[in-house]
Amino acid sequence: MLADAPTEQAVLDTLGRFITGYQSGDIDAVVDTLVPDADLVLLGTAADERRIGIDGARSQFERDISQSQSRSLQIGWTSISAAGDVAWLAAELMVTAVADGESITFPVRLTAVFEQRDGTWK
Repeated sequence: MLADAPTEQAVLDTLGRFITGYQSGDIDAVVDTLVPDADLVLLGTAADERRIGIDGARSQFERDISQSQSRSLQIGWTSISAAGDVAWLAAELMVTAVADGESITFPVRLTAVFEQRDGTWK
């Protein structure tokens, strides 16, 4: 079922905090948007980017950020559905990164599951 407007906005706000942290290289801000669970799963775009748990996610974001001088993510199309304290997102983003002085722009697709814990969507 499609999320109601307040839930949709809360999920987009969490995604926005993730993106802001990622763009600025603030690993703690990025990780703060995630559940700190041992069974957290993160699948990246490369074959070796499968991380389990919050420490695995942190190491992936540290690697990503260390490999680029700057990053920019622009949200395009989104679809957000929800049931109770769980919401799921499908989105298309455009990523621009500068690495070794060279800028590259590429599209990515993002799927994520959010859970509301103590009034905060993670």
